[in-house]
Amino acid sequence: MSEEPLSPPRIPPPPPQPTADRPPFRDAPSTKERVAAWQKSYEECLRKGTARLELIRAGKPGRQAEGRFHEYCTTIEEHDDSPTKRTLHSRWSGGVVQPSHGYKNTPLPAQGTILSWQNKGAQGEPLTNADIYYCQYRLQHQRDGADGGLPGLRILMRQQASSESLTSSLDYVRWQRNTYEELVGTFPEDSPYFSLILGSENGTAACYLVLCYGKELGISGISSIERKESRDLIFTFRDRVG
Repeated sequence: MSEEPLSPPRIPPPPPQPTADRPPFRDAPSTKERVAAWQKSYEECLRKGTARLELIRAGKPGRQAEGRFHEYCTTIEEHDDSPTKRTLHSRWSGGVVQPSHGYKNTPLPAQGTILSWQNKGAQGEPLTNADIYYCQYRLQHQRDGADGGLPGLRILMRQQASSESLTSSLDYVRWQRNTYEELVGTFPEDSPYFSLILGSENGTAACYLVLCYGKELGISGISSIERKESRDLIFTFRDRVG
């Protein structure tokens, strides 16, 4: 794969701000209707993220299941957002698989990067999203014909991450801050927003890449999580020492 610069992100329009006809965020009727559900999601994601961070810091290894990757059919497809204009698409060969199921990603081992476009598993699948990320990364390295061992992973980018748990949790953050503006920024691991994102559905695979494949990928943790205006999430991994 060529090492072209990444495509510019698709930035959604800015959120509406309070006006004479629009109340502050906390006072909006839709906010009042949903804030209890947002708070529940926020607290659950924060709890999960805190627990996951503790597992990462403890260096507790997770389960590996990459040996069952042969049960998936992986094809190369065109993808306009990819800098290579291509993506690997892995789909489970067993069970009931709908057209929306599958894992579309562009691994760039030479750059230590995985660009994640669409990942949705079917019920009963033997592999997780983290398993697929690792298997596709290793497969692309083999197809590149590169010499040496598997390059270390440095970056995982999840395009327009918008799982229900993350979206609801961040809506509660907007309630806390009383603003229509989306949360954007780079958060180190001691930030509550780091744990919040890590505990959402969109943070699961990044966590288990470290727990299950940290040795193979040369990583020991996640140093920061960035959320962009485009709603992309960028996980930056910490190098493994020894």
